Amino acid sequence: MSTILIVHGEKPLPCGSIHPAFLHRINSAKEILSTHRPIAIVITGGKTSTKAAAEAEMALPYFVGIDIPILVENAARTTVENAKNSIRLIKRHFPETKKIFVVTSHIRLARVQAIYHYLFAEISHLFHFHPAPNGLVRFAKFPSFHLFKERLAYYWFWLDRKEKSVFTKSWKKHFRNAENI
Repeated sequence: MSTILIVHGEKPLPCGSIHPAFLHRINSAKEILSTHRPIAIVITGGKTSTKAAAEAEMALPYFVGIDIPILVENAARTTVENAKNSIRLIKRHFPETKKIFVVTSHIRLARVQAIYHYLFAEISHLFHFHPAPNGLVRFAKFPSFHLFKERLAYYWFWLDRKEKSVFTKSWKKHFRNAENI
């Protein structure tokens, strides 16, 4: 059975280094690699910081020595673009895919599931979502605040998905697909 693994990126830390949440996703992806033997990996995440390379490119050194193709999607700047570009790559290179594992942080899982099922309803039966630990060091003292912002972004996606905006432009700018969170 042809299985593909998608690893969602995370905006680098202000200093330009890789985010701990992204490291947790990479480690979760390696666990899936050992148990399910996918035929390819898609690492997704574009350049979201001026101090660092694209998220997907930052993850490549952690996958050195893996003997399956690694597709790098480094153009996306939002979660929606991550999903669209990743599925486009999979359809182009592996059209006979039977199972797609999607790795993201557990705090973002509900929103990522909603995005994939909404955008790709016709193939939603292929998706298997794998939550990784957060690694949210800077929110360790205020986890409920971060959870509130993520939940707000989830609702924003559902309320605004048909271009019938219920939020003002300032809200949209701040929660541009919740990537500021």
